[in-house]
Amino acid sequence: MNTNLPFDMKVLDFLRSQQSIISIKAGCRTGSCGTCFILVGELDFVGQRNQC
Repeated sequence: MNTNLPFDMKVLDFLRSQQSIISIKAGCRTGSCGTCFILVGELDFVGQRNQC
């Protein structure tokens, strides 16, 4: 994926502002609380995460 967005834009901000995925919430904005944790990958048929 190529974009003209700032290189330091957080994925959370990109998803909210550019993709209109507003269900993602920011908590502490330092990575301490896990509120903004984003899972990248796929779930298998029993709901387990597959590695990317």
